[in-house]
Amino acid sequence: MDDQWGKYQPDLCDIETSDNQTYSLSLSGNAIWSDGTPMSMDDIAFTYDDVIVKNKWWLKWLSLYKDIKITRENPKQLKITFPTVSTDNKLFFTNYILPKHILQWFDLQNYKDVFSAQPTYTNCANIAQTSDQYSLIFNLLNCKDSHLNFYQIKNLITFENFSDGGNSAKNWIVDVYLGEQPLSGYTTEKLMTNKIVTVFFNTNSDRLRVRTRRALWGLIKRNFYSTWYDQYIMKNTDGLFDVFLSTGVSIKDYLATTEASTINKKDLMDSHVQALPASVAINGNNQKQVYFVENQNNAKTLTVTFNNVYDSVALEHKGKTIYDKYYAGKNKKATFTLSQAWSFDPGLNKYIVRGRQKGKKVTIATIDIYNIIPVNTGTGVATISPISILYYNSPNYLPIINNLKSIFKNAWVTDYFIFKGIDDGEEFQSTLLLWDYDIALNTIDMGQKKDITKLFATDSAKTNPSQYVNQNLISLLQQYSSSPQLKILNQINDIYAKDMPFVILGKAFVPIHIKNEIVNKILPTPTTQLYDYNWRTTLYKNLELVNNLHIDGKRVRNTENFTHFIKEALGIVPPVTTGSILPQ
Repeated sequence: MDDQWGKYQPDLCDIETSDNQTYSLSLSGNAIWSDGTPMSMDDIAFTYDDVIVKNKWWLKWLSLYKDIKITRENPKQLKITFPTVSTDNKLFFTNYILPKHILQWFDLQNYKDVFSAQPTYTNCANIAQTSDQYSLIFNLLNCKDSHLNFYQIKNLITFENFSDGGNSAKNWIVDVYLGEQPLSGYTTEKLMTNKIVTVFFNTNSDRLRVRTRRALWGLIKRNFYSTWYDQYIMKNTDGLFDVFLSTGVSIKDYLATTEASTINKKDLMDSHVQALPASVAINGNNQKQVYFVENQNNAKTLTVTFNNVYDSVALEHKGKTIYDKYYAGKNKKATFTLSQAWSFDPGLNKYIVRGRQKGKKVTIATIDIYNIIPVNTGTGVATISPISILYYNSPNYLPIINNLKSIFKNAWVTDYFIFKGIDDGEEFQSTLLLWDYDIALNTIDMGQKKDITKLFATDSAKTNPSQYVNQNLISLLQQYSSSPQLKILNQINDIYAKDMPFVILGKAFVPIHIKNEIVNKILPTPTTQLYDYNWRTTLYKNLELVNNLHIDGKRVRNTENFTHFIKEALGIVPPVTTGSILPQ
């Protein structure tokens, strides 16, 4: 892909789609592997289907692609179908194609030991041999479109290894580097990303009823941008998810309310939660239903009807599974006795309806039922547990956390919050999956096409820490992406403002450090902006790395000219401005 809109620059394949879900792929050109074997559709099918989707080498990160369907339409064409509609599906096609005739019998260890050392490729560049185990050098001598001869990637392990060269750019051949710490001789600029820094409210937390979420958003919105926020994020200005129904003035009153009493009918109805009906209708799989009951007697049983046929269905709650022993698939109806699935507690009760279709286990729906029966808290003063704010302890987040702490301090609500910084990324993700937080500071990766619809399609805390799912929002966002109309934008913001699942703070950027003497070449105007998807391309286009000298052989044969040329090359005499020895 060659620009910020994600357009294709055909290389090995032509790719077409009309709906951003199903793609047609065919070969373009006649590429040849470096061992002389013609590249074919077999190589592409092997890479996409066997290596990536079926994950033949059991690579953990490839599990993201397990639900993609790949079919061979004809010998020269593949059809790739993704489970959801998303413009970011295009990024799948940036995976490198691998040669089937070499790798089809390789296991992962063979790939690492043999193929990675001497790869077979179709590109003009190839990996050069080096004795440095921390370097990867690409030989580009055969690449006609590049003025680079060699391109090196070097792993310096730590920033200290990098800065040990005298802490000065004069000692380095490194023109550009990313990182928090600046070195003398470099100018620091901003590298924009498509990651949106977001405060996620756990919508399943009993401490964060909808009125509290609205008040928190109002408090943050009113105060966050009054400080030096532009030093670490760019404010969101497109109007999306930027409407709020509270100024945050009443935040202290809401936070001082006991946990049990925060669950009330008005707040739930404000969030479009309806009373539990006599029968819950579920159409399709992976649905989300939320209800409330005011009388526990109305929640002795849960009756569910389906539009699909299942071999069997079950209800899960608190690790226990119960079945409707009278269920028959043709009836498309099941009734569960809730008392069998542990107690029906005050507050939120979460249930998962599972089913089997043709022997495969599927999640039919999650059903959340709020029990808003008044709870007797006694005559003493109720203890109010603080709201936990989870964040990854990295330099990018610390200014934001400090800003939030300052806002809460000025609003006299500091004691109602506890900040939990986690140093390890895997531990942070695990804490999200355990739902052990009320608020989480995280990012939304919008991708090249700024697609946010996938956020509302899953209640997985790892992807969506708010656990807020709304199919209507997905539909509206898809409409707005295709046709940005004010009417659709207002509908989106109306739903968002009422439910308030998160607060978008702005687009994140990372510091990029450029040698002082080449800043103007890379950023020729004050408005030139570097983006994470194209900064390397911008660097290569704007920076001439090789100075070629043209030597007129006839004139150099003259001893005087030759002597002058050598002195000029050594800097002993100033270069001539006319004559036959000129730099190009």
